[in-house]
Amino acid sequence: MPLSRGTESAAAFDADLARNPVGTGMYRVTEYQPSSSATYERNPDYWDPDAAAAARMEFTSITDSQQRLNALRTDSIAATILDAANVAAAESAGLVVDSAPVLQFYHLQLNLSREYLDDVRVRRAINHAINREDLVSGLLFDLGEPAVQPFPSGYFAHDESVADLYPYDPQRARQLLDEAGVPEGHTLEFINQNAPA
Repeated sequence: MPLSRGTESAAAFDADLARNPVGTGMYRVTEYQPSSSATYERNPDYWDPDAAAAARMEFTSITDSQQRLNALRTDSIAATILDAANVAAAESAGLVVDSAPVLQFYHLQLNLSREYLDDVRVRRAINHAINREDLVSGLLFDLGEPAVQPFPSGYFAHDESVADLYPYDPQRARQLLDEAGVPEGHTLEFINQNAPA
């Protein structure tokens, strides 16, 4: 049984896909407002009609996490993704919060052309200087886990044999910086996305 229809797929070559999506999946986009909303309706021609349980779905784009929570509290929306900082407030409001590991992780992308960063000892020192447990606790309100790989525990690609080669160890970090000849007081500038955790 085919998963796509040639005539609809061919239409994608002439379409403005950003404003007029073309596809052959279980749902069709029937209304779309860029950066605002999208409405999906069940595709009557989909090969497995039982797969599309909902007849219609509406997605609203709300970038502010507090506004998303307020919309949920007032029944303006049926579900949302919460930031860690909003979970306690949602629970105290009597909302059902479902939590599960996701494939989202935070990491540092180092520019090796910067002074000292081309030295592996400096990069190892940075790893030893980061207290991942405190970051998860302080920024994510313990709704996460310190990781040494991009896949969370319980996920099929998670490898239990991957060791934490860089446990939090400020003394070892200082020793490595001394070995690399990094002067006392040297600083690095980091750029971070302006987004909630």
